Amino acid sequence: MIDWTKAEFASKVRVIMKDGVILNGSGQGISLVEDSYNEDEQFDTFYLYTDDGKALAPNIEEVREVIVLKMN
Repeated sequence: MIDWTKAEFASKVRVIMKDGVILNGSGQGISLVEDSYNEDEQFDTFYLYTDDGKALAPNIEEVREVIVLKMN
């Protein structure tokens, strides 16, 4: 089970997606559908910045594993 509380603001994480893609970066928070006022948001989202500077927001259901490598 993924510890989203730790992952969302970890300074270094490795995210393994269900399709096999591996992302390395830092956690930038989580957005849950039930907390959103935006009708376009249809899934829970994990925000991260990758080591190469990309801001990504994958659907939480597409994440297989998150490994916290370093906390702040």
